[in-house]
Amino acid sequence: MRRKVLSGALLTVWDVHRELVNLGYDLTWKNATNILKSMGFCFDIKKKKPFLSLKYKTARFAWAKRHEYWTKDDWKHVVFSGKTKTSVWGSEGCKYYWLRPGDDLKPHHLDLTVKHGGGSIMMWGCMTYWESGYACQVHDGAMKSKNYQHIFDTVYRIRWNTMI
Repeated sequence: MRRKVLSGALLTVWDVHRELVNLGYDLTWKNATNILKSMGFCFDIKKKKPFLSLKYKTARFAWAKRHEYWTKDDWKHVVFSGKTKTSVWGSEGCKYYWLRPGDDLKPHHLDLTVKHGGGSIMMWGCMTYWESGYACQVHDGAMKSKNYQHIFDTVYRIRWNTMI
C-alpha cells in the first residue's frame, strides 16, 4: 500500500480502501484511513465557507422568520433561481494527497493548471413548483435586470398565468 500511495497509483483513502477490499480484507474506509496514518501519512483539507457578515446573517434569519409559516400553496407562487460556474479545465473542488513528512513531491501530488484558468461558463437557471425552468448562459458573469425581464416576459408570463 505504501508503495502504491507514494507512486500515485492510489490517490485517496477510498482508493486504498477499494484496493484492500479487492485483496480480500474486510474493513471500513475508516480502517483504511487509520492504516495510512499508521504508515506516517497525513493530510489536511482547507475548509471552504462563504463569508457572511453580521448584516447578511441578520437578513437571512429575518427572511426565514417571515416565511416560517408559509404553506405549500404559498410556495407555489415562487420562482427559485440560481447560477453556477462550470470550469472548462478541471475542478475547483477540494483536492488533496497523502504524503509522509519529509517525502519529496511527485507529479501526482501536483494540481496541473493552465494560464488564465482555462475558461469557464456561467449558467443561470430557475424552477417553479410545477417544473424545472429556463436555463441560459450568463455573459459577463452577471444576470442583469433586462435578462430577468426578458426571461419572465417571454417564457414565464404565459406559463405562470396558466398554472395559477
